[in-house]
Amino acid sequence: ASQVSFITPNNHLSNAFFANLYPGRQVSMTVTPAEALLLGKNAIVSSYRANSQRYNFFGDPGLRLPNPPDDLTFAAASLDTLKAGALQSAVLDAAGGKFLFGAGDGYDLLVLDTEFDQGYIKAWVDSLPVPPEGPVKVPRWSTFIASGAPVFAGTGVAGAGDLKVDFKVPIKIRYGDDARLRMIVGAVDDVHAAVQYVPSVPSVTGPSDDIVGPEIGLAFEDDLYRVPPGSILTATLADTSGIAILGTAPGNSLLLEFDDSGFMTDVTSSFAYDANSYIQGRISFPLPGDLEQEVPHLVALHASDALGNVGSDTLSFELGPKVMGRIEEVALFPNPTSGPCRLIFKVTESLEVQWEIYTLAGRRIRVIKGTELFTAANPGILNWDGRDGRGDEIANGTYLYILRGLGDGTWGRKITKTGKLVIMR
Repeated sequence: ASQVSFITPNNHLSNAFFANLYPGRQVSMTVTPAEALLLGKNAIVSSYRANSQRYNFFGDPGLRLPNPPDDLTFAAASLDTLKAGALQSAVLDAAGGKFLFGAGDGYDLLVLDTEFDQGYIKAWVDSLPVPPEGPVKVPRWSTFIASGAPVFAGTGVAGAGDLKVDFKVPIKIRYGDDARLRMIVGAVDDVHAAVQYVPSVPSVTGPSDDIVGPEIGLAFEDDLYRVPPGSILTATLADTSGIAILGTAPGNSLLLEFDDSGFMTDVTSSFAYDANSYIQGRISFPLPGDLEQEVPHLVALHASDALGNVGSDTLSFELGPKVMGRIEEVALFPNPTSGPCRLIFKVTESLEVQWEIYTLAGRRIRVIKGTELFTAANPGILNWDGRDGRGDEIANGTYLYILRGLGDGTWGRKITKTGKLVIMR
């Protein structure tokens, strides 16, 4: 707004604007936002026009929003009722819409339970009658239509024929007449959509032999247990009954807890299913910045499946300021060799290293440990005289070697480089 504006006429203008931008709740491929605003202003009654004139569209009036046209069609085999606790399928008709999708086109399916009236405090007013102790402010409530909670959100690639996407409906969905399916299909520059409203209802699914919650695996990159602040923690979750992502109650949310604090962080919105799957997905999140360094920490993730079975996993870790060490640019010279040779390498952080030589059968015949701490400033060099641990020359042939990083620079992970060497006299 270019001047002070007011709630009631703003609501009228907003409703008129969206009614023109999405006529009949459909995506228009001709109406631009600038035109929708002009049409909305013209629809406002005269008493509100002064307020509407305070709104203007800045930018190209020919700009169109990149909304996919909803010209696809759900097939007859697709669900017509969202049933709590049931395994259901959204099926898109490959030939029934104006856009013909095919094998290799990507899809995005979002399923929401029913819309509902969300209450909010519109104003605080004096209670009537006035109580003996004096005026008291009480809330005046109003409502707006809120979108349903996410039942399923998945992506994948279409095959030949109709596009069928299975998903498990959580048992704790909200019931009503306005649950929604939205499927978007196509390539990056040519995407199309199908939208359908269906009722969400209870369902008698019968007894289930699934009484186990999701399998959860927490880990840092490279399976480290000592990590820098802000590192990304990844969790994989899998369950044949899907993962509950409604986020409307603790029992259908993904909750993260640090150090047995009892304070849960809801990370449900960060979860994403693997492509073409309603069974497995993952979530990644950075560690909070207020965790203390150089002390042990414990992180736990709690989740439930669509049937309400709960699962969890915990991971112990430490924070530290160091950079993770690596071994790079390993070269053996000469190779083949008549016996003596040297291994040349670089490290990205100060490391102790050892060089191990094995037969092809896996028997270790020599260990050469560096006598110094190798640093990133200079190449590392280890020499071998071509003899085994008893001082005998080894036979001609092919051998395996492993260069291992040791000490604090490994951060609790295995740092190894492997290769082959040939003895030829």
